[in-house]
Order: sequence, then C-alpha cells, then structure tokens
Amino acid sequence: MRIWSSYVNYLCRNDRKRGKFSQAEDALIMICIDKYGINYQKCVKHLPARSAVQIKMRYRNCCRMLVKRSEYSLQEDSRIMGYVKQYGTKIWGPLANELNRSTGLLRQRYKTISNFLNRHPDKTIKDVPRRKSNVDGAEMKRYQLSR
Repeated sequence: MRIWSSYVNYLCRNDRKRGKFSQAEDALIMICIDKYGINYQKCVKHLPARSAVQIKMRYRNCCRMLVKRSEYSLQEDSRIMGYVKQYGTKIWGPLANELNRSTGLLRQRYKTISNFLNRHPDKTIKDVPRRKSNVDGAEMKRYQLSR
C-alpha cells in the first residue's frame, strides 16, 4: 500500500511543480494554514501544482518563521495566563491562532512567566522581563501584507 501511495502521489503525477516557491504560493500556504490548520492535504486544493509534502516542508522550513516573534506585550502575557487558567496547558492551538504565535513560543513564554512569578512571589505580571524583538520589521510586514 505504501509503495502504491508513493507511486500515485509522486511518480505518476507529472503536473507537480518543482523548484522555488513564489511569494504568491507562500501567501496561499499561510492563508490555508490559518483556515485549515496543519491539514496539508486540504491545502493541495488551493495549490494543485504542489504536493502535500512540498507544502508541509515549505511551511515548516520557511513560512512558519514568519509567525510573530516580537516582544511580548503586557496584554499578551495577561492573555496567556488567563488562557492557562481557563483551559490548562495541554492545548495551545486556539491561543496561537489568536495571538499569531506558534504553540511552542506560547508554551515557552508561559513557562518563563510562571517560573519568574514562582521565584519572585512579591512581583506581578507587569514585572516579568521582556526581551527586545530579534525579527526585523520588514519580515513581519511582508507576512502581514501577504495575508
């Protein structure tokens, strides 16, 4: 079955595009991810010249990096802590979509906040250290324009 699947998806499909992704394709991938999550098979409907594997690898290697990585605001930190109180620490997807950050970044930020507050019981969420952004504004603008 696996061999047949490989044959059908790769070898007998001559209509698959190879090579560099265009900016339009990157924008479509991000729109599909926003709409369908990481169901790459549904993204193929909108990018018929690309396979689900190509879309997955492009998203993981390039497009995902366009997710917001700037400094966390006080409102975002408050939202993270409120979300964890309401839903726990198992499911981060809805909050990731809301704040346009990856689930891993949110989980790490929650750990940073909770560790800081545990070590400094007299401090509040306003006192949690915030790093400066290491992503240039041009990269974020490119992503926002493509949405």
